[in-house]
Amino acid sequence: MLTEKCAHFLSCPVDDVPMEYEGTAVRCVNGHSFDISREGYVNLMPRRKKLHETIGDNKEMLAAREHFLEAGHYDTLVREINRLIKNNLTKPRRDTCALEVGSGTGYYLRKVMQKLSQPDICYFGSDISKEATQFSAKQNPDATFLVADTHEKIPIKSNSVQLLLDIFSPRNKAEFQRLLADNGFLLIVIPGETHLKEIIPELGLIGYEEEKSAQIKNDYQNVLTLLKNTALEYPITLTAESLRDLVKMGPNHWRFSADMNKKIQQIAPVEVTASFEIFLYRNNL
Repeated sequence: MLTEKCAHFLSCPVDDVPMEYEGTAVRCVNGHSFDISREGYVNLMPRRKKLHETIGDNKEMLAAREHFLEAGHYDTLVREINRLIKNNLTKPRRDTCALEVGSGTGYYLRKVMQKLSQPDICYFGSDISKEATQFSAKQNPDATFLVADTHEKIPIKSNSVQLLLDIFSPRNKAEFQRLLADNGFLLIVIPGETHLKEIIPELGLIGYEEEKSAQIKNDYQNVLTLLKNTALEYPITLTAESLRDLVKMGPNHWRFSADMNKKIQQIAPVEVTASFEIFLYRNNL
């Protein structure tokens, strides 16, 4: 839920000037106004921008992801994310905020908030999907969620983000560099080389993108300081229900079919590899 204290971190998506809190809306000095929804999120997508209906998560994808994550399959990943943040973000600054881009259900942001236990920090999540933002606002009332496109200008003030999370989400090098405060941290998580290797060919899922890791390293090597590059791998056992959730919670959702469901029933329960690559950067160049 947006508060007056946290509203001052917002910038107008139309003309990039500060926003002011007005109780049921936020407004810039040039008169551009954006309503705060009943659920507490704010749609800061420029009204002229039209999106394809398949961009972003829908309700079925969000429900599958929340169910899968709450079942604990990625708890080891969550603990490693929180360990890295807790060990490095030793003194959160009140003049900065935390932001997760592509926040989806808000699950990872929620876990970070619980671990940091810093109620004075303003926590934001942004997602291009209005349904995702509405869902996450209901699940996480102590954070503020914004409808915004990571590929465009993110409506947060420059140099104001002390912790920027990008977990299985699109990246925007220029925007991340603009947003990060001095000595701010950027944490990126992508699937690892062996992620789900046992079922990718069986079910025809999207496989490992070899160039993604190299691209991240190339993008930030002369921009931010790499503090940690961790490979995390462990086995998880999936029932047919969990496997369906796994397929439906991401881009493989659009490939789900009756034939795939039949294959899932045949192979489950199955032990698969959960593999992730984590990058932790600091903005101190």
